[in-house]
Amino acid sequence: MLETMRVPHFKILGWLWLVFGLLFIVWALLTGASITPKPQPRVVYSAGAWWEEVIGNTLECSFFFASALLGLGLLRRWRWAQSSLGILGAILLALWMLCIVSPSSPSMTLGVSFLFLSPLLALALYSLMAVLVPSSQAQLSRKSKVLTAAGAVFGVLFAIGFHVVAFNLPPDPAEAQALWDANMAAFRNLQFDRIRPAAEAFAKDRKAHGLSVPNSVSFTQLASQGYLSLSDVAAFSNADATVSLKAAGAGSNVPWIRIRWKDGAEISVPYVKPAPQ
Repeated sequence: MLETMRVPHFKILGWLWLVFGLLFIVWALLTGASITPKPQPRVVYSAGAWWEEVIGNTLECSFFFASALLGLGLLRRWRWAQSSLGILGAILLALWMLCIVSPSSPSMTLGVSFLFLSPLLALALYSLMAVLVPSSQAQLSRKSKVLTAAGAVFGVLFAIGFHVVAFNLPPDPAEAQALWDANMAAFRNLQFDRIRPAAEAFAKDRKAHGLSVPNSVSFTQLASQGYLSLSDVAAFSNADATVSLKAAGAGSNVPWIRIRWKDGAEISVPYVKPAPQ
């Protein structure tokens, strides 16, 4: 009787991992995602940045394909599925930690990041618990469980160490100057005459629908909702670029446009009243 009431953890995890992997595959097919970076107006990739993008996209695709395959393996009860569950659970936990400690664009507070990424944490912990917690359902040796637990701990520590090293190394002066020049070139090409009406139309539509008007709106949100074209903001895909919707009432002392790049550089533009027509 107790055996028949046992919760089928591996079957549940099989469906979770299968859906997790298939969601990415469907999204990639619908959006036309590519391993190689897509050409964008006024965006030039260096050879190093191009290869970093290709390697990162390849690893990301491989992980999601492996997730779908793991889910299928758990549902079909393939012999290798349980040990692979521990491995992917440890990798997912390390990726969750890396996403939590690394800066995001647009920037989010730690609480918002934790809430946004909580499904990944839940799936990782559930997978590890199903493998490591003593249970007749997990047919793994003690050595395999110890290695899985050690790998999970090492992955978390590695993610924290990678963040500390990657974001605290002094930048190469020549590379930093080249990056600054590229950012300034993108800023000089920014078409302010399109930003102002886009932000005003966004605020007007919010009021018309009875919605509150936020203090600011990002370039990304304006583009995603059709107020700006993607080509207008493509050069700022690696930055947190926002437009203040309250600057007109606060005066020129409040920044109107603020752009923060991932390397810490920031530039702001004060509000200037439009010229009378």
